[in-house]
Amino acid sequence: MTPIKELILRYLYQQKKQGKSLRHSVETLTEHLNKYNDDLFITKAQVYAAVKYLLDHKLITGFPPLQNSIIILSITPEGEDLIDSEFNV
Repeated sequence: MTPIKELILRYLYQQKKQGKSLRHSVETLTEHLNKYNDDLFITKAQVYAAVKYLLDHKLITGFPPLQNSIIILSITPEGEDLIDSEFNV
């Protein structure tokens, strides 16, 4: 799994564990990842591709309301299991 996909899953996992809202757009998720990961510069296109992969593999839930945008709603139990296993599945 790529570092961007792992960052997204870890972020959603932490948000869920803290009881925070998981409703994010690709844009807000990109801003968050860049703000809190100083050694990375991630583009919206990279986040979109990673989120689409995670959706397609049922590791997160969400829906694409507009072209090239996705609203992320939640990490799935499968996504949580992947985090809990430290990606050793």
